[in-house]
Amino acid sequence: MGRHTLVTLGAVAVAILTGAVQFFDQETLHGPFLLDDRGTVTQNPCVKPEIPGSWERLWTYDYWCHQKLTDKDSHKSFRPITTLTFRWNYSFHGLDTFGYRVTNIAMHAVVCGLSVLAVVRSMVYPRLLEAFAAAIVFAVHPVHAEAVSNITGRAEVLSALLYLCGFLCYTTAHVRLPSGSWRPSNVLRFCLAYAALMAFTVLALLSKEHGITLPVMCAGWDAVTASGLSMRALVFGWSRHYTAEQRGRWRGWAARTCVLAASTLAVAYWRLSLNGETEPKFIKEQNPAAYADSRMERGLSYSWLYIRNLGLLVIPTQLSPDWTGGIIPNVESLSDWRVVPIACLYASLLAWLVWIMSPPTRAEDADDKLRKRASEILEILKRDSVMMMAWLIIPFFMSMNLVTTVGFVMADRVLYLSTLGYSMCLVTLPHVVSTVQSAQAAGKKESPEKPKDQDQGNQEAAAAVSDSPFKVAAALVLLVAGCYSVKCYH
Repeated sequence: MGRHTLVTLGAVAVAILTGAVQFFDQETLHGPFLLDDRGTVTQNPCVKPEIPGSWERLWTYDYWCHQKLTDKDSHKSFRPITTLTFRWNYSFHGLDTFGYRVTNIAMHAVVCGLSVLAVVRSMVYPRLLEAFAAAIVFAVHPVHAEAVSNITGRAEVLSALLYLCGFLCYTTAHVRLPSGSWRPSNVLRFCLAYAALMAFTVLALLSKEHGITLPVMCAGWDAVTASGLSMRALVFGWSRHYTAEQRGRWRGWAARTCVLAASTLAVAYWRLSLNGETEPKFIKEQNPAAYADSRMERGLSYSWLYIRNLGLLVIPTQLSPDWTGGIIPNVESLSDWRVVPIACLYASLLAWLVWIMSPPTRAEDADDKLRKRASEILEILKRDSVMMMAWLIIPFFMSMNLVTTVGFVMADRVLYLSTLGYSMCLVTLPHVVSTVQSAQAAGKKESPEKPKDQDQGNQEAAAAVSDSPFKVAAALVLLVAGCYSVKCYH
């Protein structure tokens, strides 16, 4: 076992311990059943093996196990894997909340350990220090309080655990399959990785609905990290302007993405077929934005909710287990002051898209080695930023009211896995800013009077561009983690 492996295992172990200690307090462990815990545990017949027919109902009834999934009055939430873990808890210690909450905390701790490996896998060039710092922020983030402390929040934690397992299985076993390299061993390896991915997708989906996005995350990772193509090449890789090798990589990525897309649609169709011919019914108080009178009001209201969710990640000072009702009013017109931050949000996203699609600086255009090196690092960071945005948005996608209407305004718990993307952002953003500044500084013409000093300065600056920003970012992230940890305890 090499030194790097030992260091990685040590980082995973510390992340696991941090995640466990963060919520291991008297109030969390011995608190009573709260809110939805009564419906999912204490009054749920599927949790109690002594009730006749409870096992059969587990696989045909909704999450509360009082109505069949096909009934018109069912809310259509189907999470038998999560309910099965409640059933195991009940078999061992009845309705003692201690065992349920220890299980939640243990699952959260494992997710924290897996997040170190997931962040390493998500980066183009793995950097363990930054992955560890991001995992620590994830472990102690206060927004996890509902998902971990509330027993019903296990759906989020269990689904995230299976989500990360599927992601790591696929990325670990994944190999490039460019045109002309479809060897039997490579095809077999991809098929095994694909089978493991889809198995974890189904398990994550049956724990919480957003598990269906796991293949989308893997397809994004394949595009950004494994394909070896720039963002422009991913969009225009079929063009004759690219080399035969790049076009071959693009075809291999496109083929794998089509397989994942078809499989995702098939699993989604199977899951929707379980609902029968009816859709879930909600009332206006549960999600007022969905019942807005106009499309403009709905779009603006949804956009404002996105900003509020992002605010919970950045400044988690207003957490709540229930955001229903009129707590967050709709954005009814363009004269509302909230239109300004909404416009800023979409302007920022547009600027980011323009940045990641901008062509790289060619070697012959570089003024010196520093600028060339900064340009190379910037291209890597572009791809890292895409994965950061993927972890931020894709797990949250099913709660955005875009594909299906959800039965809540906001919920702290649905941000559980998206917090990993935010944690990665804290690490990546300082390096992006530092690299851009270094590239701009290198582009300025210096006086040729002292070429030796200039060359020496370029070498030192290049080293700083490569190493220093990540160390500073890691230190800042750990400082933020300390602040979040103090907030969580209070």
